[in-house]
This record gives sequence, C-alpha cells and structure tokens, in this order.
Amino acid sequence: MANRAKVAWLYLILSGFVLGLILIISNNPRQFKWLYSSLSMSILDSPMGLMSMILILFLLVAAFFSTLLQMGRDKRIAKRKTSESIDKVGKTIRIYDIPSGTISFSPSRPSEISSRMSMLARRGETGIVEFLDYIMAAALKLRVSDVHIEPGMSEVALKYRIDGALQTMVTFPSQLLDRLVSRIRILANLSTYEKGKPQDGRINLCLKGRHYDVRLSTIPTLHGDKAVIRLFESHEHDFDLRNLGMLPEIYEVFSGMLVKPQGTVLLTGPTGSGKTTTMYSAVRFILEHVGSTTNIVTIEDPIEREIPGVNQTQVDLKHGLSFAAGLRSLLRQDPDVIMVGEIRDRETAEICIQAGLTGHLIISSIHAINSAGVFNRLIEMGIEPFLLASSVTGVLAQRLVRLNCNVCAKASVPSLKSLKSLNIPLNADIKFMKGEGCENCWYKGYSGRVGIFEILEVTPPIKQAIVQKVETSELISLARNQGLIPLRDAGLEFIRRGIVDVDELARVAG
Repeated sequence: MANRAKVAWLYLILSGFVLGLILIISNNPRQFKWLYSSLSMSILDSPMGLMSMILILFLLVAAFFSTLLQMGRDKRIAKRKTSESIDKVGKTIRIYDIPSGTISFSPSRPSEISSRMSMLARRGETGIVEFLDYIMAAALKLRVSDVHIEPGMSEVALKYRIDGALQTMVTFPSQLLDRLVSRIRILANLSTYEKGKPQDGRINLCLKGRHYDVRLSTIPTLHGDKAVIRLFESHEHDFDLRNLGMLPEIYEVFSGMLVKPQGTVLLTGPTGSGKTTTMYSAVRFILEHVGSTTNIVTIEDPIEREIPGVNQTQVDLKHGLSFAAGLRSLLRQDPDVIMVGEIRDRETAEICIQAGLTGHLIISSIHAINSAGVFNRLIEMGIEPFLLASSVTGVLAQRLVRLNCNVCAKASVPSLKSLKSLNIPLNADIKFMKGEGCENCWYKGYSGRVGIFEILEVTPPIKQAIVQKVETSELISLARNQGLIPLRDAGLEFIRRGIVDVDELARVAG
C-alpha cells in the first residue's frame, strides 16, 4: 500500500510538470527562449507537438487515478469482512468471516467439490475472493489439517491433507497463483510485494459462528510462491489425556509422572504424530490436578493453542529469544512446570536436564526412532549419561494411525506381509476389519485418526543401563522385561476392536 502511494505521488508531480510546461510555453514562449528553442524543433514546431504533450498529460493523469483506484481496491479487500485483534505474541491476526452460504452441499461428494473448484478457477482473477472462500470453507467441513497450494510449470495444484494423507483436489492455471497468494497474504496481514522471501502469518477464520486458528507459510519456489495453510479449530480439542487413545496401563504410568514435583518427561515421534496435542493435554492434566498451586510456563515455536492459566512464550529468533535463551529466562520466573516445545540442540537439552534435577517438572519433545532411542540421541548431543539417568523419569513414544471408516468397514483378510511384520500368527482369533471405501470417507476406507503409545519408565535397572551406555536394542529388551508395551502391541488392541486394519498398523509401526 505504501509503494502504491509513492507511485501515485510521482504520477501527480509529473502531471503537474507537464501541464505547467504546456501552459507556460503556449502562453508566453518568448520569455522562455531557451526552453522554446530546445523544444521547437522536436515538439512545438510540429503540428502534432502540442497534442502529443496533451496526450502525455492525459496518460499520466490516467495512471494517477488508476493507482488511486488500485489502492482503494486493495484496502477494500483487506477490510472485507475482517477485523483486527492482537494475539498473545504481539502479532496482528486477521479475523476473517467466511460467508455461511459458501459451501452448502454434503462433504461426502469429492467429485462435486472438485467440479465447483474448477468452475470458480475458470472465472479468473475476478473470482479469486470467492475461490479462496470456497477453498477454506470446504477444508473446514472436510476436517482438513493442511491446505497446500503448489505451483508447477504451467498449472498450480491445490491439495488437502486429510487424516495425514495428501490428495489433489484441483489444478488451475498458474496465472492465478499471484492473485490467490496475495489474497491470502492480505488476510494474514503480510506484505504483498515482498515475494522473494519466506513469510509466516496467522488468520482467525469464522464459519457459521465457529472459530478456527489458521497458520500461513509461504516460500518462493522455482515456479512461484508455494503456500501452506494449517487449520485448527479453536475448541476442537479439550486436551484430555483420556481421549488420546492410551491404553489404561500406559495412561496410569504417564499420568503418574505428571504429578511428580520434579523430573524430565520426554515425548518422541515423527513430525505430525500428535506430540504437541499430547503435551498440551499433559499440561491441562496438571492444571486440573495441581494447577491452583503451580506456576506453569511454556516456551514454544510457535504457540499453536492458547491454554488458559498457563504463561506461554513464543520463540522469536529475530530478537534473540531461542529455546535456550527463553528457558534461562523462564527459570528466573519461579516456575514449577516448564513445557519446552522441542529439544533441538545441546544447549537446550542441557538446561532441560539440569532443570529436571533442581525441583522443576520439565515436559518436552525430541526426535528419535523409539522411546529407548531418545537416550542415545541425547548422549550424542553431549549430555552425560549419569545426568540423564537422574533427571529423566520417562519417555513416551507415539504415532497416529488412521481409523477404519465406520460406514464401509467390513471383514477382510490381511496380507501375509503385514501379519508377519506385526508378529500376528495366521491362526490368530481376531476378526480383521478394513474400510472398503465410500462417499463418507472419500473412497479411502479411513475416517479419523487415533494415537498409539509406548511408555518407557526409567526404573533403577533402566538407569543403570543408561549409565552404562547400552545399545538401544538392549535397552528396549530390558524395558520390555520391566513391562514396556511396544507401539505394535498397543496398536493390536485397536485391531482386535475392529477400528484399525492390519495394513495401516504395519505401515505406521511395523
């Protein structure tokens, strides 16, 4: 908007200059002999000279008013059904109200959704606002976790991630990419003219009275800016540990760790396995049981959900607020419980482990293959084994598996390969179920996801093994002897219930 204002002023100044030139020379040319003589041979002596200058003046004035109109249009788009509020980390969030009539059909018709998107895309730039409205409204109705806008050589692919799997919804001409991404940036209060650098923003969407938190990320690629929109319903989760899918015995051990006054509880799993939801649920559990007498703080990147009663801080590397720097400051805030979004480096790991030894309860996550692999990962970072053995009270590993569609699930015969990978005997007394695919599940056979967990409790024998730096495989065997339930065995319970199929569990935990 500021750049357009500068251009408008430039057009206005040039217009005034040309108008003054025409009036001065045409009314009293002899007082401006030097200017008259320099222009007479090229412009004023020509029959069309004066008309040419008037034409130039007309074009400059037209450009001036065109720029003003564009500024007004950008302002109207930015304000269209939006209002502003300030989030807890000081950034502006656009609150965008999607028209309730944008999407009214049943979400069980994928072909109808794709057809409607194609029709809106064919309208070109004039239909960008309605096109984006439809994209977001359909995504919210279909429980989409991420919307991907991926530019290609000649067309752009729009993809939805549903239940962890990406699927292409529609492709549209690449000429619409800039307008669509600019529209999204306006809603997220991001710069529309800085296209050569990555940008991150947030939007608060509202559809039929329900509010959704949206995170936007754009990054330049070979064929244009790629945008990913992550969607969260503001009140989608009540963050209840009992609703995550933990087996009763795992829930008992994990919840017992959370009521201890000190120690380090670590979570591990791949990206997108639900670790943040589990950590938020753990914090909520602590709030419910000892919250009134406990100071709970967090350091996150980014803050995904607001938790009432918790002091949440967001990493801000531009201002020197890293996980490690934030942790050092939080330790001076008299905390009882500290949730650290992720351990990414040695410094953060050292502070967490030390804090777990000095009267604080630390909850954090780290990437490792399994629960036992967390210890070797921290040792490789440079943490002393004896500190780990003394500070860490347990490690929770988790994955997300897709649930069978409850409409089309029927008895099935699993593949021998999947049975073998899960160590399930061929003559097992289990009624295997699998979704065949229907309109309800978009012909995928799956609808929704549930977590599977394994908990490694650090008992005295486990502590001794950690100090001795035993191999991960040996530590797993020892933990099983101590009562650890592996991810596969936790998933088998869902197979027995008929809500998860063998192939899906083998894909995730085989």
